[in-house]
Amino acid sequence: MLRERLGLTAKGKYRCQEMRKQRDWYWQIRKTGGGPNYYFAATFAPDDAQSLSTLVSQHLPSDFVLNKEFFDPDTYQHDLLYENYLDTRTYEKMLDAKKTDEPASTWIYSQIDVIDHKLYIEITFGVDWYDQTNFIIALVTSPDLTLCNWQVAGGGDGYNWVEVAQGSSTDELLDYLQDHTQEAIAILESVPGIKRAHHRDFKNSHAIMRLKDGSIVRTWKNFFGVDHVFVGDINNKIIYGGFVKSIHSEDLNQAIERIRRDWT
Repeated sequence: MLRERLGLTAKGKYRCQEMRKQRDWYWQIRKTGGGPNYYFAATFAPDDAQSLSTLVSQHLPSDFVLNKEFFDPDTYQHDLLYENYLDTRTYEKMLDAKKTDEPASTWIYSQIDVIDHKLYIEITFGVDWYDQTNFIIALVTSPDLTLCNWQVAGGGDGYNWVEVAQGSSTDELLDYLQDHTQEAIAILESVPGIKRAHHRDFKNSHAIMRLKDGSIVRTWKNFFGVDHVFVGDINNKIIYGGFVKSIHSEDLNQAIERIRRDWT
């Protein structure tokens, strides 16, 4: 089960330190050149509004603050609950501008909104100052919340809105956040006796499987019967290469089958 591989307890609580290989939630937008703004949205069960508010406050990233000074209660007056959090840098900049009556330039910012039982995250112009991935994981794996659907998209004023990923379950989101390439490499690196291969041998290898994130696992046996394994990106460039002597060939085959089972 995906939850066991990611370090989830039986009750669904997430042990953050055990999830070794994960991506920023906006990784696919960057990979495809989308944006310039990144958007994440999650809808929980209708009865989860108060629990969502409480858990957002508990797990809020340290570089965010509740927007009390510039909060507009009329923005979502038809919703029972609305809370807005701004990144600290932007919030302090707006406070300083207010003191001097000077307009604040806030083109680059990040905000988190809780609107009833829905969560929204926005990062403008692709800045990566903020790490909200662990924050998202803590929420969606909480036993006090039921995730109904989620979405990752890119766009902005004057740009096309492009939805890059969506799902309807926690497991789908956790799988999306996993760095499949690095997980595969970690499995290969654990093979007894494996040593790094030379990049020049990459061209001799043949593709045997595609990982969920598009990376390709390739293999090759040289003239002396030495088994090689490579991982390449979608542009056919080498990411990783290794080889083992024949005594460890079966160990390598088992690792490859594990990758095929877990990450394709």
